[in-house]
Amino acid sequence: MKRVIVLAAVLLAVVPVSRVHAKKYDEFQLKELREQRAQRRADKAEVQEEEREEQQESTDRARLRAAHQREKEGEDVDVDEDATDLGE
Repeated sequence: MKRVIVLAAVLLAVVPVSRVHAKKYDEFQLKELREQRAQRRADKAEVQEEEREEQQESTDRARLRAAHQREKEGEDVDVDEDATDLGE
């Protein structure tokens, strides 16, 4: 009979502890997920910035090629004016 009482007392002590542990573990997992999400957002923003820079470089090269081509054809070309002709 004493064993049953001791076992019941141990179970009553263990159940709340396991719930606290589970809650702390869940909080830890949520924190980890938030950090991963923040890192993915930062990575995505970095990639988008690199893509914008590459696109700008590509646009600049295209403008210079177009200006150079017009220059070859004998037109008087100002590279800054060429940029405004292309919509900027």
